[in-house]
Amino acid sequence: WVAGTTSWRQLAKRGLWCTGSADGLGEQEDPDLSSIAPGLKKWIKVTHCDAGERQHIAVPDGEPRKETLGTYALKSKFTLESCPSDLKTATHIFWGSGSAYAEALRLAEGLVDRVEVHGCGPGHTFDALRDAGIPDERIVIALNFSEFCDRVRGPGARTLSLALKGSCVMN
Repeated sequence: WVAGTTSWRQLAKRGLWCTGSADGLGEQEDPDLSSIAPGLKKWIKVTHCDAGERQHIAVPDGEPRKETLGTYALKSKFTLESCPSDLKTATHIFWGSGSAYAEALRLAEGLVDRVEVHGCGPGHTFDALRDAGIPDERIVIALNFSEFCDRVRGPGARTLSLALKGSCVMN
């Protein structure tokens, strides 16, 4: 099971097959793996080391136990000097992860006050934005960057997608 189609494609290129995806729906979406793994007692979410420490997935009694396993470290892609100028001017940003948001705060002074609309999926990234104090009325939940743009694009909006590991793509 994989978080989304981007991860699915990356794993397939490495020769790993995934059975399904809840693409951008968040971890509260029940994957209902009983049809393909009826005896499943636990499953493990593979993630980055910092998330492995802090993301505990609560499950109801009788459900398969869900654990996290940090297997890689996030590394900053940018320095203050090499930060994309788009990050310093965007008014609408779709966050691919809470880690990308934290990295952007480090790189772009005044980001919190300047960004009018923050987009994200309904899972951990949404929780991270709320925990950072972003008011609900400034957060748009969307399954992906394309849907976010369709919902918020207007005159003067500069949209930016911040994906995992801090890479920026301007559309």
